[in-house]
Amino acid sequence: MISKRFSNDYSIEKNFPDAKCIRAWEGGGADHAIKDGIHYLIIDERTMQDFLDENHPVDKEVINNLLHIIQFEDEEEFQSYLEKELSWAVNLENR
Repeated sequence: MISKRFSNDYSIEKNFPDAKCIRAWEGGGADHAIKDGIHYLIIDERTMQDFLDENHPVDKEVINNLLHIIQFEDEEEFQSYLEKELSWAVNLENR
């Protein structure tokens, strides 16, 4: 598993056009995408940025960490992560 943080201006739509929202919670959600046979989980909590002051150093650091993408070795690792880390989130896969 590889996890990377991305800046606020990163475009999920451009980089993962087939991403599908599979989990949701107040202030964020998680999309699943498969690109070149690799499973990705895109955790996007950028909706919270409206509550933060981009001119404040601490808030600016938080804003720059509201989007991260996790790359998984295989589907099994991806499913295991969902069960362990996001089982509390609203499951949107069957809607």
